[in-house]
Amino acid sequence: MKKSILLLIIVGALLILFLLFQGVRYLSPGSYAFAEIYEFNTTDTQLINRIEDYKANNPQFKVPINNLVDGKEDSNDYWYHIYFYYPKDNEIIYFWVRQSIVGKTKIGLVSFNKGLHSGSWTEVNDNDDKIENSEVKKIFQQQVLDKLGLKYLDKGNGMSLW
Repeated sequence: MKKSILLLIIVGALLILFLLFQGVRYLSPGSYAFAEIYEFNTTDTQLINRIEDYKANNPQFKVPINNLVDGKEDSNDYWYHIYFYYPKDNEIIYFWVRQSIVGKTKIGLVSFNKGLHSGSWTEVNDNDDKIENSEVKKIFQQQVLDKLGLKYLDKGNGMSLW
């Protein structure tokens, strides 16, 4: 009898811990709570210009569908939204650029989409496939960040403050 009560208490405690861990994920602060953050020692305008120049010189990275347009959604938007297409993998990635403090700007890798069909976006750091997440981040660093000619100061922990 005592063993079954002890087992029930242990199972109950583990269940409570599991539910707390899962619940905290959804209470994370900000609009892009799971974005992988990279910080640069430059202004947002300079970083956006480098990205636009890179895409202009490498048109294969432009998204071939018209409803995904780079830029701010309106004049009140804090984020400059950018979409890249990897033709080799038939994958679209979405990230934003935002000035954090004067002279420092952050890029937040938000999500990726397998194929050109909308509605199948997967948020980075919010799915359980750690291997897929690390592969997406690795390719993003190689295909985009490393090509900008700037060193990023810090690679974030996957939690955005915005």
